Parts: sequence; structure tokens; C-alpha cells
Amino acid sequence: MTPPDPMALPAPVELLQFLFGLTFVLHIGFLGLLVAALWAKAGAEWGRRPSYDPERLHRAGVLGFSMTITAGVAPLLFVQVLYGKSFYSSSIKIGFPWLAIIAYLLIGFYALYLSRFRWDKAGGPSASGKGYLILAMLMVFAIGFTYSWNHLQSLTARPWADRISHALAARRLSGYGGVAFIASAAWATWFGRLWRRDGATPSGAKWASLAGAAFVLIWALVSDFTSDGWGQNGKRLLLTSGLLSIIGFALLWARQSVTARFIPWVRWTSLVAALAGALGLVLQRESWRLHTLSANSGASVEPVRMQWGPFVMFALALVVGLLVLAWMLMQVRRPPGTSSQTY
Repeated sequence: MTPPDPMALPAPVELLQFLFGLTFVLHIGFLGLLVAALWAKAGAEWGRRPSYDPERLHRAGVLGFSMTITAGVAPLLFVQVLYGKSFYSSSIKIGFPWLAIIAYLLIGFYALYLSRFRWDKAGGPSASGKGYLILAMLMVFAIGFTYSWNHLQSLTARPWADRISHALAARRLSGYGGVAFIASAAWATWFGRLWRRDGATPSGAKWASLAGAAFVLIWALVSDFTSDGWGQNGKRLLLTSGLLSIIGFALLWARQSVTARFIPWVRWTSLVAALAGALGLVLQRESWRLHTLSANSGASVEPVRMQWGPFVMFALALVVGLLVLAWMLMQVRRPPGTSSQTY
């Protein structure tokens, strides 16, 4: 009797890749909420503070940060199962900057709380509150940059390849950042009116749409991650996301001169643009990763020993987790002071 291979995949590659993509889309979605809360808080600190509700902005920021982290753990685990040989070596090659992500998370998370405390103590904007907000933004950027660096490092077929340059990692980050900005505009068009006392959609939504569209279109047009049909489909989805985001920007720009019945079109346009962008990233990067790794250490050549128990537990945990997220979003929608829940 042949003993089981201890390194076999716990499920078929196609199922793991589907869950990898699904959890990554969730991760990008909550990153959009965090980005929206950050630029809205910047608007409150540097300009239109009477228009914003600081408590609701704080709730959105903390929820966005914590859910981005939580939703980011699942795709990180899937990438290790599917492409561990390359991902482990790239993580070790990067070294301390990769380990520093934990510090970035802690500093960024508590910087959000400190900026909120400073707002309450000063009764509005303050120099220290602005400083803590900038610190939180820098930590989010540092996390995205480090992951982009590791992602590119892990794409090489040589496990201990030379380091990827910082310039190339920053260029790769533009694709993720563009979709995150588009997702932030989607969050703002659906829930942003709750963050303002006048009930208006934050003006930052249109600028986030424009900035996200610019980053995504540039990335889609200049990147070479289009090795096959799936890669081409990913590029088409990114281009669609950018164009829809520009349409969303135009509708938001003109919303003062059109009737309120156009507002739902703005919301759905932003949502479809965000989903198309996130799915485009998934198809593009998986296509390229399989293209570069399958000949050497790709997941497609690994044996499979289906482990139904852990899979069922994960599926149940995913459903329960999504229900908890829905409940937390409902808490964020409540006016301040109507819930005993704190974040």
C-alpha cells in the first residue's frame, strides 16, 4: 500500500483557486471601506469638519481596518497552500520588512483610535490628530507596498531569485491601489451620506472614482500580465472598471444639476466598477502566476488528497463570518448613541 503523500493538496486546485479569488475580492472590498474612511477623515481634519459625523467616520475606519485584516488572512493562507514553495522563499528573501507588517498593522490601527481621541479632546481638528491620521495612512501604504513586493518576488520560477526592485513593487501597487480607490467610491456612494450631517454623498467619492480610474487604466494598459485568455479577460475587466469609474465620476460631478433619480445609477455604476476591478485583478494575477510557476513548482502538478472535514469547517466559518460582517455593517449604519456596541 502506497503511503499518503503528506504534501498533497487538501482540495482540487480549481476549488482552492476559486476560494482564493473569492476571499481576495472580499479583502479588496473592505480595503475600499478603509480607504474611504481615511479620505473622509482627511476631509474632516483639513476642511469640512462641520459636515462630518466623527463617530460614524471612526466606526467605518475601525471596521474597515479590522475587516481588511481579517479578510486578508484567508487569501494569504490559500496562496501558501497553492504556491508555498515560491511564497515561503520570497518571504524569507524579503526578511524583516515582511515581518514588519505586524508592526504596521498595530501602529495603523491604534493611530486611528488616537486620531479619534484627539478629535474629542480638542473638540475638532488638531495638529496631533492630523499627525495620527497621516501615520495611519502611511501604515496602510506600507502594508500594501510590502505585500506587492512579496507578491512579485514570489512570481519567479527560481525560488531564491534576486530581489524585486522597489520601483517595480510600487508600480504593481498602482493596480491594487486603483481598485481600492474605486471600491472606496462605491462605499461612499452607498453609505457615505451617513457620514455627513447634511446627508449628502461625500465629494471625495468623485475624486476617488477619478483617481482609481486613472491608476487602473494606466496599470491595465502598461502591464504585461496578459499571457493567455484568462489574462486577457482580466485586462478587459480592468479596462471596464476604469471606464465605469469615469462614468461614475461624471455622474457624481453632475449630480447637482440632475434629478435625484440618477443617484441610484451612480451607486450601481460604482459597485459594478469595483467588482469588475477586483475580479480583473484576480484573473490577471492568477493567470500570470500559473504561467510563470507551473513549469517549475506550480500547484497544478501537485497530488490531491481531499480533506472534507477542514473544507466543511472553512465553508461554515466563511458563512458565519459573512453574517457577522453584515451585522457589523448594520451597527455602523445606526446613528451614534443608539447602540451599546463599541469598536
